[in-house]
Amino acid sequence: YSKDECIVVAMNDEAVLVGKPIAERLNCPLVMLMMDNIAVPGEDVDFGGMAGSGDFTYNSDLTQGEIDDYASEYHSYFDEQKREVFQKLNEMMKQDSVLDSKMFHGRVVILVAESLKTGTSLNIAVNFLKPIHIKRIVAASPVSTVQASDKAHLLCDDVHILDIKPNYMGAKHYYSQNNIPPHEQLVAMVSENLKKWI
Repeated sequence: YSKDECIVVAMNDEAVLVGKPIAERLNCPLVMLMMDNIAVPGEDVDFGGMAGSGDFTYNSDLTQGEIDDYASEYHSYFDEQKREVFQKLNEMMKQDSVLDSKMFHGRVVILVAESLKTGTSLNIAVNFLKPIHIKRIVAASPVSTVQASDKAHLLCDDVHILDIKPNYMGAKHYYSQNNIPPHEQLVAMVSENLKKWI
């Protein structure tokens, strides 16, 4: 992608550490897309997730029947979670000011994760990008589940995953160092990169 105009999008705090060297190698902007998943209570299942824009995206691995059943059973819980997540993301965005949709126009967008577990974050990111005129969407992650890798191939134009784990054991299991800097420090990294582009 060195001949393309690119932008690297970190899909969470940890992804900044993966995305930073990619952005440096491609000499392109690095931004953070504020998002958060909402899980079904008591189950290891994402009901969906929300971007800082306030758009909620259902987990596309769920059938419409499953979505309706969960929504009916946990209606009040999900409404409260959506409000809390939206408020949290808004506070982070006000504080950080790290995302401007104009920066995406005409670029190859590289969505970066430290690991892909379900693919819900990719769903959220792709929905965020839909109204923006971009060149291509690329998914990049050092490690992924089979399920998330399949999702990435459906949603993105290109996929670069180093290792697909049939028996995924959580992101921290695959890294020798798990000392993630505080959110404010990661935002400072992104802001430092962006100074060259804004």
